[in-house]
Amino acid sequence: MPRLDTNGAVPYVRLNGINTAAADELTQLLRKAMRGTYKVAAQLRAAVRAHGLDDFPEPTVYDSKIHLGDVSIATADKLACVLGAPPQAELAETPDWPEAQQVANRLDVAFKKATGGGFMDQYLHPYCRRCDCDPAIELGDLTKGTARRLVKALHEAHDAAPAPAALRERSA
Repeated sequence: MPRLDTNGAVPYVRLNGINTAAADELTQLLRKAMRGTYKVAAQLRAAVRAHGLDDFPEPTVYDSKIHLGDVSIATADKLACVLGAPPQAELAETPDWPEAQQVANRLDVAFKKATGGGFMDQYLHPYCRRCDCDPAIELGDLTKGTARRLVKALHEAHDAAPAPAALRERSA
């Protein structure tokens, strides 16, 4: 019989002596409960790709949240613009701290506005001389609801994007 163990730092369920049928049933219940989160992660992946953010990290599901990962400063800037931030001056290939921080701030404001106050942790990793890594912004985990609102905002931004000149000329 499964029982909750609260002796450790994180409570967990002991499954000692559980039979195969019960384990299969538990597996199916867990998969069913997580299906929506995996679906939103896939929708988020498709939405960012539709905006040409090809180097956006693969959204993964972990601990019932959607984990994003590191994005380049240029990608963070593009995402901020897609979410409604005004364009800024062109970035250097390897932006210094003030420019990278400005992009992080713009993304934070645009994200909150686009998701109706949704929260996403961000941590700026500046250029590192020691390891020669370009600056990046680490995007934190999203709840399923916040990720769903982000997907909606990305779809709305895609629908509102002006048609390329060639398509406008053909339709005229």
